[in-house]
Amino acid sequence: MCTLIYSILGILPHDENKTDQMIEIIETTQQFIPLIDKVKDVYVDSTDETVQVHTALGHAILFAGDKKTAARARSAQKARTNALKPSKQLIGLIPIASDWHTKVKLLDVSK
Repeated sequence: MCTLIYSILGILPHDENKTDQMIEIIETTQQFIPLIDKVKDVYVDSTDETVQVHTALGHAILFAGDKKTAARARSAQKARTNALKPSKQLIGLIPIASDWHTKVKLLDVSK
């Protein structure tokens, strides 16, 4: 049996249509997701140096919204793909489109 746990995280006074504010929304939400930052030293032959490479371990969480919100969240994640640390790459959330209006109508009809 699967158990679902829901948490109300509050209201964030940001506009999801603006990429920089959508990044803030995802960063705020992602702080509740446990990620382990692993650092590994990698030797680069061409420069004869050792470079630290950061990788993340953890579970990804679904980030549900309407289609527009999911698209904005994906574009915010793409804007951060070149960040050095995985926690700054916003990889802890998986944006999905959720049909919220249909769920509300279904609950309204079932009353």
